[in-house]
Amino acid sequence: MIDFSYRRTVETIITMLRECRYIAIDEASIGDELGDELLSIIEQEFGIQLGDSLKSLYNEMGNVDIRWHVNLDQYSDLQLLHEEDSYISGSIQFLDPYTMFSGRDGTFWENTLWFDDIEGEINDRLRNFKPIDFQNSENIIGVFLENGILVDSLTLYSSSNGLTNLPFGIDEYFSLLEETLGYVYWPIALMQPYSEEREKLVHYIGQLFPEKTLNHFR
Repeated sequence: MIDFSYRRTVETIITMLRECRYIAIDEASIGDELGDELLSIIEQEFGIQLGDSLKSLYNEMGNVDIRWHVNLDQYSDLQLLHEEDSYISGSIQFLDPYTMFSGRDGTFWENTLWFDDIEGEINDRLRNFKPIDFQNSENIIGVFLENGILVDSLTLYSSSNGLTNLPFGIDEYFSLLEETLGYVYWPIALMQPYSEEREKLVHYIGQLFPEKTLNHFR
């Protein structure tokens, strides 16, 4: 039995994307592992504690940046779900722990996820929400900082639907990334069975990768 590997899963995703003739890859990179010593320094600097799954993840790779797209109107052999469909894309942007905690500009995600001049429960909760996979500004997967510990439970933040607890951990999350190739909005497609996003995922990923069963989405 082969042990589960985050890095090997990501490498498989990149290989599959490269072998699909319809897909244009904008970025495909995996950061070096960080190691326990560096992770300990990061924990001390920010006064936090990483959960076990996050430590295992960062011991294999420091970050992931995969972005791809398909111009549907360039391929006459791809069947459109809607006549106006012209573009689909995917994004897997696992952040390094520095960025995850302090934000891309050192503001701790102020004015990106939460706003100092806005009151409300979701805004207050987002102060302690730390992105792991920043797919795009509308669709972010992260964890909460609770009593100084970054818990392993995953949460989806959607600009249109707010916060949703995801019913699986990081290992299964990576398995779902492999199943969907990081198709944008796949977490919404998973959590909303009758959504247009689920219909589009099954339709287009099913055509691009006919060998995939997409059992979680049917």
